[in-house]
Amino acid sequence: MKQKSRFAKKGQAAMEFLMSYGWAILVVITAIGALAYFGVLNPSNFLGDRCTLDPGFGCDDFLVSEDAVTLAIQNGRGEVITVSGITVEGCTGSASGVLQDGEKENFVVPGCNNVIGTKFRGQINVSYSVESGIVHTMFGELATKVESGNATSVSGPFTVAFRESGNEQNRTDDSQISADNPTTNYGALTTINVDGSGPHVHGLIRFPNIFGASQGQVPLGAQIQTATITIECFGTGHTMNAYRLLESWTESEVTWNERSTGTAWSDVGADGPGSRDTTAISWLCDSAGSKNYDMTSFVQSWSSGNPNYGVVITDSGNNGNDLYSNERATESERPLLTVTYTVTS
Repeated sequence: MKQKSRFAKKGQAAMEFLMSYGWAILVVITAIGALAYFGVLNPSNFLGDRCTLDPGFGCDDFLVSEDAVTLAIQNGRGEVITVSGITVEGCTGSASGVLQDGEKENFVVPGCNNVIGTKFRGQINVSYSVESGIVHTMFGELATKVESGNATSVSGPFTVAFRESGNEQNRTDDSQISADNPTTNYGALTTINVDGSGPHVHGLIRFPNIFGASQGQVPLGAQIQTATITIECFGTGHTMNAYRLLESWTESEVTWNERSTGTAWSDVGADGPGSRDTTAISWLCDSAGSKNYDMTSFVQSWSSGNPNYGVVITDSGNNGNDLYSNERATESERPLLTVTYTVTS
């Protein structure tokens, strides 16, 4: 009887312990579960600041501010890399640019909504291509504290060039159009004549693929530092005037009357405010050989969003100029456009 009483007392003590402390144990277990569920106990939260990318890409410095993420990325792949898009989890914007071999540039991803002083952690997505043009995607991770800071950065300067070479990106369209033969197309000629009379002829030149996200192109919105067109002259004459065109045209169809088959110029010969801008750049073939003409304002206008329809070249007198076109057999004598630009993020 005494033995049974002793067991009963032990059972009663155990029940009293559970009744007294069981709720506390349950609260602790529930709290641990909640912390784990919301990621508070994730080991990554206790690691230091970090920015990780694939081998060959260095993320050497970074800043997460209220409205943007800035990544200082270095190219260690041994080749030029065209970055077509960088996005960061939690931000709506993207960044792009070109990284020369060994170069480090700042890429700013806008469209974030962060709170200063809080912990930021997000995935980095990078789309890029090399010389082959094949687009690759890699993923990285960024973890740091949100700070106040200036998200503006300038990348560059970069220099690219365009000259007809059989590559679509370097394609050049050019032709002459003649008032004396207003329905004749001259797009296949190896020369361009610009003259005020006898014959009355204008020239057209366009580099249609200056802008884009591929390697060797200029990103739309870039700041144009310099843009120079190089023309090979073989016949000298009066000063020429180059105007930015306001209408599109087709090299194999354009004439004095029509910019493409069945579509007339607003002003015949592309010589009026309906077809061209009113601001001219002066060109002069004062001797035979290569001549350089400034095109910075025109290329900046195109980079800022105005359509790139190229230029029309008119003569200021009756002594014409002769230039080689993109059909010239000697590639080095074809028109060349060289552009130096920077990108502000």
